[in-house]
Amino acid sequence: MARAMWRAGAREAVLEADLVRQKEALRQAERKSMNKSNAFARASHDIRSSLAAVVGLIELSRLEAHDNPNLTYNLDQMGVGTNKLFDILNTILDMGKVESGKMQLEEVEFKMTDVLEESMDLANVVGMSRGIEVIWDPCDFSVLRCTATIGDYKRVKQILDNLLSNAIKFTHEGHVMLRAWANRPIMRGSVISTPTRFAPRLRPGGVFRWLLGRRENCNEHNGCMFLQNDPNSVEFYFEVVDTGVGIPKEKRESVFENYVQVKEGHGGTGLGLGIVQSFVRLMGGEINIMDKEPGEAGTCFGFNVFLKVSETPEVEEDIEQGRTPPSLFSEPACFKGGHCVLLVHGDQTRRILHTWMESLGMKVWPVPHTELLASTLDKARIAGGASPSRPALMSSLHGVGGGDFGCTTDRCFSSKEMVRHLQNSGGMAGNHSGCVHPFGLLVIVDISSGMHHEVAREAASLARIRHQAPCRVVCLTDLKTPSEDLRKFKEAAICDLDLRKPIHGSRLHKLLQVMRDLQASPFQQQ
Repeated sequence: MARAMWRAGAREAVLEADLVRQKEALRQAERKSMNKSNAFARASHDIRSSLAAVVGLIELSRLEAHDNPNLTYNLDQMGVGTNKLFDILNTILDMGKVESGKMQLEEVEFKMTDVLEESMDLANVVGMSRGIEVIWDPCDFSVLRCTATIGDYKRVKQILDNLLSNAIKFTHEGHVMLRAWANRPIMRGSVISTPTRFAPRLRPGGVFRWLLGRRENCNEHNGCMFLQNDPNSVEFYFEVVDTGVGIPKEKRESVFENYVQVKEGHGGTGLGLGIVQSFVRLMGGEINIMDKEPGEAGTCFGFNVFLKVSETPEVEEDIEQGRTPPSLFSEPACFKGGHCVLLVHGDQTRRILHTWMESLGMKVWPVPHTELLASTLDKARIAGGASPSRPALMSSLHGVGGGDFGCTTDRCFSSKEMVRHLQNSGGMAGNHSGCVHPFGLLVIVDISSGMHHEVAREAASLARIRHQAPCRVVCLTDLKTPSEDLRKFKEAAICDLDLRKPIHGSRLHKLLQVMRDLQASPFQQQ
């Protein structure tokens, strides 16, 4: 009995000693954590001071750069990069809030296209230095037709910046592409149906099956289910696709854990995707790595978020009637009968512009090599057709989609559907009353790789085309294009518009305006 009691006492003493050691270890860990937090707070102050100095130098440099557009653009990108560093620093400081579930999202009005353009421009600077094509594929242009939304644009931008940065980091050749869609959630009872606009993205085991299957767990994330069921909300879906090294299937789940990297030696803290997943879930969505087609290299990240639409009386009225508000999506355009000569470097940029022009009803003449520019221009001139004047065209479109191109279902008319409607209704027959003139020729020439002999020779002939048919000339450049090359081309070709790659929202709008001017321009043969 005594021996048993002695053994029990010895075990108790050992347990007490272990408890004391554990408490001391806990106190040491807490002290280390506090010291680390204090050290990081001091370091963050020093970092902020250095960044503030950089911002000041950028602003001083602007005073001397007003006559140099390229230098001004580079200073703008430096400013964007500095602001991004500020945001990253704030996010790391907020990690404790994220982990404790106390992170609060801001609600400010912003345009999603502005966020996408800023992220793409910054990613393009890094991509060009690595010889990688960075592209924004607008897909069905639904995001471009979105007006002001309400949400935390800084977090949305941080998600995109992180995914684009990772894609560029792990891609050695090829491209990095951002795809984007927007859709109003369709509610049937308490179940959110699959967005019609996203239906082409569905495939067995695809991301939306996985996303929709996870939504029963969303109630844990700051009422995101309420946001999904909010009639004033809009769902954005994004894909970041690259042609890089890819991620093995067995490591796809672990990449979203903090401090985990798929491969060592690529830099970074390993915090990025963990924060990305937290922010996506805070906005009612999910993120996953999607399977690519067999034989395709690289990785595809897909995620969705829910944001609010800026409330206006028009929006409220349309919501009551069960329509997608016309204020959310603007009118599509139609350029049936137009011809476009397309000389563009970069497979994906060329594909996107080609697809867009065709969807608007234009005949596209791709130029695979600079040497074929002259012959392609001749073919396009010979094949020039006629199309109705703009007033007649707009008259034929009256009544489509509610009379103002608004959406009467869960999606909008695409440009192809508009063309199809006009063809079925006789709107493309060319027998309208009023002036009928040739649509003319749109020429897009990419000089980002330099002013080759053929381009320089044809630049002068482009100016003469204006005496034969209505014509507009658009010049594409990039950050590396010498300003002297651009000046020479604009002088020789009487360039109507110069666009800097990547071609995204606001630049597509500028291109669209040139096309509308061409469509509406009267022409008298000289």
